[in-house]
Amino acid sequence: MRVRGKLILAGILALVILPPVSTIRAEWTEPILLNENVNAPGRNYSPDISPDGQRLYFSSSRAGTIGDEDIWYCDRDSTTQDWGAAVNLGPGVNTYWRERSPAVSSDGRSIYFSSFRPGDNGSWDIWVCEWDDTLQQFGQAALLDSSINSFCTEWTVDISRDQQTLWVSSSYERPKDNCSPTFLQVSHWDSLSSTWSVLEPPPWSPKVSPETESPTFSADDSLIIFACWCSLGADLPCWQGESDLYAGHFEGDTLVVDVNLCAPLNSEYREYGPSLSADGKTLYFDSRRNTGENGPEQIFVSYWIEDTLYVDETESPVLPEALDIEQNYPNPFNASTVIEFSLPRGGEVSLEIVNALGQKIDTLVDGWLSNGQHRSTWDGCDWKGEPVASGVYFYVLRFKGAQASKKMILLK
Repeated sequence: MRVRGKLILAGILALVILPPVSTIRAEWTEPILLNENVNAPGRNYSPDISPDGQRLYFSSSRAGTIGDEDIWYCDRDSTTQDWGAAVNLGPGVNTYWRERSPAVSSDGRSIYFSSFRPGDNGSWDIWVCEWDDTLQQFGQAALLDSSINSFCTEWTVDISRDQQTLWVSSSYERPKDNCSPTFLQVSHWDSLSSTWSVLEPPPWSPKVSPETESPTFSADDSLIIFACWCSLGADLPCWQGESDLYAGHFEGDTLVVDVNLCAPLNSEYREYGPSLSADGKTLYFDSRRNTGENGPEQIFVSYWIEDTLYVDETESPVLPEALDIEQNYPNPFNASTVIEFSLPRGGEVSLEIVNALGQKIDTLVDGWLSNGQHRSTWDGCDWKGEPVASGVYFYVLRFKGAQASKKMILLK
């Protein structure tokens, strides 16, 4: 049977026992630093990816900010292209103080964020701006009421894709009426009163650990990824650094905290601000891995490795019926990328890299391979070992008169 999972070594049809569905965990690629339009000099953090994957919102202290830190965005024409120039969201959203943790509604008409500015309750609070069709920009920010904000800290916010639920990382404890370490709390939209309900801990058991912030959810709300400032216990290994990314899944109303996402996602430094793409296969987050413990945050992207061939121990190996080549991953990439393909029978095979003009750049495979699943890695260099320029490239598989090819994007 064919399922998604771990890579198989080239030239070998490996027999792997498929783990129970409840224990299958995603494997994420080595994080890729986004380009200089996103990661300008200064702090760049708290990314939020739009549902179509073509706009990335984030907080930044770069040159051109109105205040200490503003919310910016970068656009791209498709998910295979690189990010364009950064745009400041303007004075409706940003002030001379600090704005962070953008969370844009699925229809793009509301942006929620946390701000430390005059007119709040004395600390970080959650604000919202609505889209102004006349001005073609977000209007003036409004402070959410006391059902959401308190005299304690409201640090991060996320809004569900149906726009009916807010998840807020708040340090206010009801009914104790005091401040504590931040933890995730939830509010629901009441359409009759047109207000948000009072924040309260969600009906999750066990309760997510204190100092848990910045949640992001899959489109079906079955998966949560969040940042935690402390180890969640000995049963969750590989706690890495100052703040790690964790994942959990829901069984009914119960949140099962599965796993520290470990290396390569987590490092000895801070990982924070996760944002999942709508399909759950691309994860944006900020990290200090390149800048050190006291350095500025930068924004990275990682891709879920899911293509593989597993064979159940009780069944015979299932061989492909035809030549098959998978989309490379990660894509786009800036260091190396993996190409997987399968052969219906053994024979002479070639796998070549060509540029947009059809010129051959490199040959990855040229010889006899057995049937089954294979993989190869391209390091972004030509046949001489020299790095090639950023751009569009193709990988072309030829086998017994048949040919298959796919496009990939190299970004440097």
